Amino acid sequence: MSNKKRNTYLLVQMALLGLALPGLAYAEPDGTLEQWRTKEYKNQPGLDMINAAKAYALGFTGKGVTVGILDSGIAGDHPEFAGAIAGGFDFNTNTPYANGQGVDSDEVDGHGSHVAGIIGARRDEVGMHGVAFNSLLLPVAYGGADEDDDDDDDESAPPTRRQIAAAFDQALSKGWNHLAPLKLPIINNSTGVNTCNDSPSALAPPCHVLDYGSAQDVLEWQPLIIDAFKNSVDAGSLMVFATGNEEQDHPDLLAGSPYWFPELKDNWLAVTAVGEDGSLASYANKC
Repeated sequence: MSNKKRNTYLLVQMALLGLALPGLAYAEPDGTLEQWRTKEYKNQPGLDMINAAKAYALGFTGKGVTVGILDSGIAGDHPEFAGAIAGGFDFNTNTPYANGQGVDSDEVDGHGSHVAGIIGARRDEVGMHGVAFNSLLLPVAYGGADEDDDDDDDESAPPTRRQIAAAFDQALSKGWNHLAPLKLPIINNSTGVNTCNDSPSALAPPCHVLDYGSAQDVLEWQPLIIDAFKNSVDAGSLMVFATGNEEQDHPDLLAGSPYWFPELKDNWLAVTAVGEDGSLASYANKC
C-alpha cells in the first residue's frame, strides 16, 4: 500500500493535548520558560508555535503517556528513540516492535520515523527533540491488504477505485484494531485514503469527506475502517488525524469521519498544516 504523505508543524499539537488528559502523570513544575528554549528546542519550529516551553515549565513533558502511532513504522535503532519504544507491531513483517528494534517500511522518506520524532524524539542535546520528549511510543506499521485468491482477476489491469479503497480499508483497519484493545490515551494517524490532485483517474473522487454523500455511502467504501474507529473510540482513545495534502476545502474521510458519524466526535482531532508564519500551507486540506 502506498504511503499518503502528511507533513505539518501543528502535528506536534497532538502530543501536548495528550499530556493534559486527566489522570495522566506529569512532573513537578520546573524552571523558567527560557531554560527550556534550548538550541535543540529551537531546531523544531513547531515547539514555539504551540508554546511548548510553557507546558514544560508546568511539568508536562510526556512522562507517563504512551502514544500510539499508525504509520509506516519506525527506525527503532535511531538514537532519538533510545528508551522510547514501548512495543508495537509491524504488519509488513508480522513481527512485534521492541525497544531498539524495528524498521520503517517507507525506505525513501522514513515517514513513520519522521512523525514519531515530531511526537517523541528524546531531549538529548542532539538535533531536535519531540514535543512530548518523555513520552513512550507504540508504533504500528500498516501492511498491504491480504492476497486475493481469485485467479480470474486480470493482474495486468490497473486497480479500480473500489479495489484501492478495499485495500486501504483492510490494511488500515487492522492497525487500529490492533491498537484499540491497548486503550491508549492517544493515537496519531498521519495517513489518508483520499487522493485527487496528484493521482491517476482511478484514484479520483471522492476527494474529501463531503464527497461521499451519506454515511451509508461511506460504509460502502470503507466499512472496516469505520468499525475500527468505533472500537478505538469505545476504548477511550483520542484519535488524531492530519486533514490531507490535496488543497481541498474539507478534510479527507479519515480526519472528517465525525461529519457522517457524530458518535466519534468527542474523541477526534483533525489537524491541518501551516507554515512557520502560521498561515495555511498551500497544499493543505482545510479543517
